[in-house]
Amino acid sequence: MPQLPKDEIRIIVRPKGGLNINKVGSLTVTAAIFQATQLTPEERQHDTICPNVQQNIVVVSTPRQFNAERYVRMKSIQVNGAIHEINAYEAAPDNTTKGVIRGIPLTENAQMIDANIVNDRNPLALAAKRIASTTAVIIAFDGPRVPRLVRYGATLIPCSLYRKQIDICYQCGRLGHRMDVCPHPDNKICRGCGVRNPDREHQCSPKCTLCGGSHLTADKTCTAKYKTPYVIRKRLWERRMAQESSTQPNDPPSGEPKKPSRSRSRSRPGAGRSRSRSRSTPGGQPTTDKVSFAEAVQGVSREGPIATPTPTPPADNAVINELRKENAALRDLINKLTQEVQSLKQDRPQATFEPPETSSSLLTEESLTPAPKKRALRQQDGSFTGQARSEIKDMLTSLQGAVENLQTVMLALTQRVTALESNFQSVVAAVSTVTPSVDMDTSGVNQHSPAQPLAVSSTHHHGSC
Repeated sequence: MPQLPKDEIRIIVRPKGGLNINKVGSLTVTAAIFQATQLTPEERQHDTICPNVQQNIVVVSTPRQFNAERYVRMKSIQVNGAIHEINAYEAAPDNTTKGVIRGIPLTENAQMIDANIVNDRNPLALAAKRIASTTAVIIAFDGPRVPRLVRYGATLIPCSLYRKQIDICYQCGRLGHRMDVCPHPDNKICRGCGVRNPDREHQCSPKCTLCGGSHLTADKTCTAKYKTPYVIRKRLWERRMAQESSTQPNDPPSGEPKKPSRSRSRSRPGAGRSRSRSRSTPGGQPTTDKVSFAEAVQGVSREGPIATPTPTPPADNAVINELRKENAALRDLINKLTQEVQSLKQDRPQATFEPPETSSSLLTEESLTPAPKKRALRQQDGSFTGQARSEIKDMLTSLQGAVENLQTVMLALTQRVTALESNFQSVVAAVSTVTPSVDMDTSGVNQHSPAQPLAVSSTHHHGSC
């Protein structure tokens, strides 16, 4: 059935007397309803009549409260000259949840039930209605939750979430409609084996169409005859989506393509009476030999367990953690090498620098030779470790080049110091050879003219330089 406007009032019309809406026609039933309400074309121009041929009922949607009251007051309609009694009532509005209380005496009429429940002491209660001739009463609450306790007058009564049963006709034995609106009461089938028009002495081995159990279809002992409420389906769907988003990685592996979602659940706010095409069991366990309500009505059987898509297992993070540890160790090694290079730059010796070829080669070999555990990890993920290894090689090569440049500079400094020492030694030797000759000259001069000390002093000072 199509989705009707959510802000309008909906009236459920249930025809009796064997009226088959599918056989009579939707237009004929609509004309009979308008005739019974005596609404003018102007008054009913915004109303919508939607027959549900599967349940053999009619849903009327109207935005006017006056029209809704006229539809509810209908008692019968005339179709093709035959008068059929009807039961019309207002459906619960959207964004409501139904609860059920039990133990209400049969002496309480509808007015007393409504007065004892729909009052200020139960602020969420919108309406109350007895279920047929039982002691159970259905209450419509505003919002998606049902209170645990309800005040019936001055008495607190436990309240539970209402679970609607799948429609089963005990008149003809078919699924999809109830006995009061049975369209073909004279065409019966066996609820156990499906034989048409069985006699009173008919015996068979019953098999439930809903769950496949060895009992009549939708029997009291059948656990599949209850529909899952919309609020429960919505909570299960939200929980399943949260689990899938937490367990599945954001980016799938490069070798695995993304699989499209196959979920059939549809989130429609306010559609509290929509029927689900799939049934989910708690714990994710498949249900054997169960069919959906629509498939059971259409006569489709299902054998074997229902195939449910298994969630993707969580990614194994052990390898990633090991690689992270290895990367941290290599980073520490690079930091140590950098500190050693800086210390070499600060503490360079004055003498001839001898490059530590043995230690450098050993360090390079140790850094490039993986440990057994690292080799095992690199075999598991060769691409990642290979990239890390190449980066480390490049860094070590750059460090080695820096050390070689430092060695070259130190060697040049050593050569310059050696050259300066040799020049100094040659100067000292030259001075030592010049000094005796100067002494000899000064001695001769002193013998002839002792009054000239400035020349000797000047020569001696010049020789000392």
